[in-house]
Amino acid sequence: MFIGHYALALSAKKIDKLPSLAIMFIAVQLLDLLWPIFVLLGIETFEIEVGNTVMTPLNFVSYPYSHSLLTAVLWAILFSAVYFFVTKNRKGSVLVGVLVFSHW
Repeated sequence: MFIGHYALALSAKKIDKLPSLAIMFIAVQLLDLLWPIFVLLGIETFEIEVGNTVMTPLNFVSYPYSHSLLTAVLWAILFSAVYFFVTKNRKGSVLVGVLVFSHW
């Protein structure tokens, strides 16, 4: 699952060299980086069910603030805006925004 996200970040380096690979890796994984924070804050929930899937025993009950379509768009816009504010790189900011949304 993760390799596909990272592969997209690696291939995006051909589009624009300025965003570092680290920023692109953060962009494609941003939703997964936010999810545990929201779980710890009690905003999103999961249950442990042994045998739920082959890969993980986690049953993702509710995660609307990190992984829904609408919030994925909002996180992409926010990440893109912050990147643009810091670097003033318009092409790079659009690219990292697309990478954030690509996680969905």
